Amino acid sequence: MNCATEHSREAMGATREISERGGRERTRARRENGPTLLRRKDGREGRAHIERERLHTREYVQELLRRCEALPESQSGLIRAIFDDGMAYARLAAVTGVTARSVKRRANRLAARVMSPEFEFVLEHSLDWTRTRQRVAHATIVLGCSFRQAALNLGLSLHVVRRHHVWTLAMCETARVLGERARAAGVLIGGRKPDGEGSREGVTHA
Repeated sequence: MNCATEHSREAMGATREISERGGRERTRARRENGPTLLRRKDGREGRAHIERERLHTREYVQELLRRCEALPESQSGLIRAIFDDGMAYARLAAVTGVTARSVKRRANRLAARVMSPEFEFVLEHSLDWTRTRQRVAHATIVLGCSFRQAALNLGLSLHVVRRHHVWTLAMCETARVLGERARAAGVLIGGRKPDGEGSREGVTHA
């Protein structure tokens, strides 16, 4: 079984049907007013929903939805149902046949993977890599496959998968360090002295 498929086809089809039928009004309100609180039937706001509202800002949700387009439908559909359509975990759990806690745990894992620096790095730079390196990065970082599952799906040895994955992580970390250095250099060029003795309005050129 492909590692990207964690739920049955029937369950995900039902999820999409409910999302399309019941999410249009919530999506419209979200676009106009930003993320809205989800309320229980008795009118009170669930604690988990309030926490989600506080943690996931509009910018976060927009970026999450943009990046999740790189995922297969079985994964991106869950993210859209929760973060775009505003579906409750309990409702998704009833459709997929698992507990609400399991749905929440899976959604959190997916969101953490999609919003990771490694995921963004692969999306932005993998087109310049060799075909094998692209495939390994897509399987292990974008889809979240284990090394063993990725090797099986791609027809590669475990050693090759691990080697390309380690290279990708190293390049991502290198890009992060260089970015921090560039930002730090930008601050210094903008006029802040490295020893903290003060600042000046601009840089005097000889």
